[in-house]
Amino acid sequence: MGGDVVSSVNKASSKANFNHKSLVFRVLYIATLVIALAFLAAAIILVIVYFTATAMTISYLESNPQSSPNEGSTSLPDGLRSTGEHLRAFITSGVNSGQATTSNAINIFKDLTSFFIIVNTY
Repeated sequence: MGGDVVSSVNKASSKANFNHKSLVFRVLYIATLVIALAFLAAAIILVIVYFTATAMTISYLESNPQSSPNEGSTSLPDGLRSTGEHLRAFITSGVNSGQATTSNAINIFKDLTSFFIIVNTY
């Protein structure tokens, strides 16, 4: 009879403990969700501001062409073409550098592996 009372007390205690843990996890989930949504909203606002500022800058440069101090005249298409060329050169050099680094790492690994195989064989 006494075992039943202890068992029911343990069940009630474990159920209350489970309910408390469940409540804590719900609060943590909601807090995390709110923070994630706040970051998402901030990112969306920043993207909108960025594209709006870019559009305003391009429209201003189209309506008021600026002259370069180094060259006679530079138009927006020339600037965009130059930007594309610089971007292409930057990406190409990055890819080539990455390939060289990868090749060097593979060769070093191959040489060290061969060395350890030879050392451990004898």
